[in-house]
Amino acid sequence: MTKTAADYNALREVFRTNFRQGIKPVDTRQPIPDELALAMIQELDVPKDSVIGVFDAFLILTTHLKEQGFTNIVVLENVHKGLTSLQEKYYNTVKSVCDNSDSITYYVPPMNNYNRCDMKFDVIIGNPPYQSGNGSGDKRGSATNPLWWQITKQSVSLLKDGGILSFITPTNILSGGDIFTSYVFGSDRKVDLRTVDFSADDHFKGVGTQICRWVAVNDVTDDNVVNVNDGRNLLTQDVIKLSDNVMLDNILMTLFSSTVDKFNFNSKDQYHVNNVERQLKKQGLPVEWAKDLKETQDDVYQYPVNMNGKIKFTRVKWKCNGDWKVFYPQLQVPAQITIANDVEASPATLTMKCDSEQDAITTQNNLSSPEYRWIVDATRQGGRVTWILSHFPNAPIEQVLTADQLSYIQSQF
Repeated sequence: MTKTAADYNALREVFRTNFRQGIKPVDTRQPIPDELALAMIQELDVPKDSVIGVFDAFLILTTHLKEQGFTNIVVLENVHKGLTSLQEKYYNTVKSVCDNSDSITYYVPPMNNYNRCDMKFDVIIGNPPYQSGNGSGDKRGSATNPLWWQITKQSVSLLKDGGILSFITPTNILSGGDIFTSYVFGSDRKVDLRTVDFSADDHFKGVGTQICRWVAVNDVTDDNVVNVNDGRNLLTQDVIKLSDNVMLDNILMTLFSSTVDKFNFNSKDQYHVNNVERQLKKQGLPVEWAKDLKETQDDVYQYPVNMNGKIKFTRVKWKCNGDWKVFYPQLQVPAQITIANDVEASPATLTMKCDSEQDAITTQNNLSSPEYRWIVDATRQGGRVTWILSHFPNAPIEQVLTADQLSYIQSQF
């Protein structure tokens, strides 16, 4: 029997009621609003028989696609273990709806692994999970490789050439670390970003992170322009970061385009436990020493390590001991920017090696200005200072920014 608009509205209301009653998937997604789903679908300029993959909690997008006449809809799922009874009820309901439709397929890849998927899609659309949990609440993904990011990259690999990716994700994809933004911006990007809508965040208050909606094409062209919902039209190859704060973006572009030498923060010489363990193993020493740090210094635990602003002591003399360095703790607020030549740093502390003590002092002074501190704090992701710092010029900020830009920053104090 052909379903009517009323039937689909009723089905979506059932799913929303289920959500309020705790009948929901293993991840933290909520049903997206109908108006947001329709906005995403109305942007799809593709034939009705296009193969459309959907990451869709509660089938909101799926049922709207069906209503709009699309005939080859594939709900992308996985097999989940350790489900609660309410979670089992959710997945059984979703699968039942798909099984009883002539144009919706419930798809789980071979061996539950999308690397083994032999399908190619014209469109992949959805609100992918940002984090996943099992019945015990354990989460997968990390700050640098969150679940939504894994799904984004996997989805691009499943698109046909020129295929469309339309997603709702955290804004990290546009303004986070280079690992995210280099995927959509710059000359080495992997896709052409076409549209960005920051107003999507209005629909997701209380989720704990800023959300945006964006559309990209599985192609890279020289003159691609991204259209932002605030009216900006930007060449993607010239953009490094993008946010909903136009003045902040202008300030960042000024900093990025400066010809002055940048802050050379890097991670290669940090006191990373895995690297220290490898060195100890080569020297025939106990690898346990790498993690063995004390609160106080003594004749055995001689060597200080800056661990996000807190100093601990190790018995291991690491390879950069003796070099002057600048330390910027990533999670400490306000960050204590320090210098030393006898201290190492953990991965939670950005580290810049300098040629001399005077170079370290100059760098520390430049970074310590209230204006630079404001910019660094304004670009934090999840409370963490990002590697965006390495795109900034190592100079007094008043020599780089315009008077209007400095005035704007000072108005934010």
